[in-house]
Amino acid sequence: MGTKTKWCDLKCEHAAFPKEDSLDGSNSCRTFQSLWCEKLGKHVVKNAKCKVKEEA
Repeated sequence: MGTKTKWCDLKCEHAAFPKEDSLDGSNSCRTFQSLWCEKLGKHVVKNAKCKVKEEA
């Protein structure tokens, strides 16, 4: 069996709410489209494939 794909969501230990208040609706009912990745030190697309292994 192949390796399990990891997705960027709030279940990830490196994920946090976006750092900028006005970024893509981040103050409104979790409708935002990005997350702050503590590991990468930047905003990443929510629910996309994890970029940590790719950029590490």
